[in-house]
Amino acid sequence: MLAQDATRVSLLLREVKDDAAALPFILEALDRDPSSAYMHLFDPIACNAGRPSTSARKAFDRLMSIATDVGVERIERAIRDHTGDVNAEVRTTYSMIPGVGLQNLGFYEHTVRSGRRSWSFVTKISTSVFFGNEPLFYTRLISRWPQLGTIAPSQVFFGRSELVDVCLLTMEKVDGCEPDIATMEVEKMDGLVRHYKTLLSVDPAEVERYLLPRQFAIGFNHGYLVQAMHGIHVHAWAESVMAWLETAVCR
Repeated sequence: MLAQDATRVSLLLREVKDDAAALPFILEALDRDPSSAYMHLFDPIACNAGRPSTSARKAFDRLMSIATDVGVERIERAIRDHTGDVNAEVRTTYSMIPGVGLQNLGFYEHTVRSGRRSWSFVTKISTSVFFGNEPLFYTRLISRWPQLGTIAPSQVFFGRSELVDVCLLTMEKVDGCEPDIATMEVEKMDGLVRHYKTLLSVDPAEVERYLLPRQFAIGFNHGYLVQAMHGIHVHAWAESVMAWLETAVCR
């Protein structure tokens, strides 16, 4: 149902001059099913024309008022346990990056202080279909191949609401940078090679059996073609890809 309804909204957005015309349809869907994964559709509608994502924030607030079993309090308690100080000061703020609400429902950023020490954590908020294999990476792959944990941010909390389709994954915040091979220092190059060797130590064929089937129909543009091509050699898969391209991308 998510893919069908989402495709309908995608096509509607292509046909109307004002994206806000799609809001009544989404609100109607939410009234029919308050636990609908529709929440993520508010942000591209609100932000597409450069408008503030007030609709996205409103939708998120409504969502979290339902998902009380994975509230901020549980996340902050897990963060304090992770730091080893149950009395640490945790400041949590919510943000939504304009234009990316299709995959995510925004994120929490947590700033933690304990005496002279400080930490930063981030919580990704999404629906189960858009979370994909990330939870599996932390719950199954790292336990099977512990070396992967040395090149990934540490997981602090993972919660899946029983009341609404929303998942939250809290990790240590890592300030990343895009490597520039031309100017990279030798030590950093060596570190990059070490990380790559860590990935090579895992047989892709062994990993494959742990992973969920790839999703592509949840997307509305050619950016999802990479996932769509994964099973193109299977006749039924190829037919579904062609149908998706016809209705959601080529129109």
